[in-house]
Amino acid sequence: KYDRMTASGALRPVLEALDHWQRTDPMADHLRSAAPAEIDAVVPPVDRMPWIRAATAAQLRGESGRASMDVVGFLFDYIFRDPSIPIQFRRVYEGLQVPILKVALADPDFFTDNRHAARQLLEGLADAAIGASNDETYCTALERHATSMVHSICAEFVLDLDVFAYACQTLRTFTDDWQKQMSRAMQSQVDAALAAETRDADRSRVRVLVRDK
Repeated sequence: KYDRMTASGALRPVLEALDHWQRTDPMADHLRSAAPAEIDAVVPPVDRMPWIRAATAAQLRGESGRASMDVVGFLFDYIFRDPSIPIQFRRVYEGLQVPILKVALADPDFFTDNRHAARQLLEGLADAAIGASNDETYCTALERHATSMVHSICAEFVLDLDVFAYACQTLRTFTDDWQKQMSRAMQSQVDAALAAETRDADRSRVRVLVRDK
């Protein structure tokens, strides 16, 4: 666990600024007011890294901090362009930019540890979102759950990764429960299909016998 903002002395001012932006996103009103009339700035996810980097450039003196910010920016740019993730879930990811950047700046293991809680959450969301566009009920339920989860992270996360670990756990519980519901709902159709397959096989054997006779 991290001891609040004392984890990184040189990065403390940047982390404190990110902590504030995480809870009160100043970009939301700016994007709505600055967008051209024909563009709804609320719909497409927006990469906040250029604005954040410009605002913190004077405080990010080390190359490692700037490099971390660039990599996180590339990561979210890739997510926002990934066609396998439905657009509404790319907007869910939008709310994770500042928390993930805080993690990456304070904990370099984020980039190297596959078991890192924040990385597992990003990957778990992507896995859960694949195919959601083909099931409207699941898509709506997952979007509601993921949005609530991201709001909780933005409200509670300082530097303690337990917040991400808990989010991973609730996401796994959600997807496991949904898969069980779908299995139960589809069981009757599976049974009917297997019965029809058996009947067809029996008919084929009878046709062979009749033909041979």
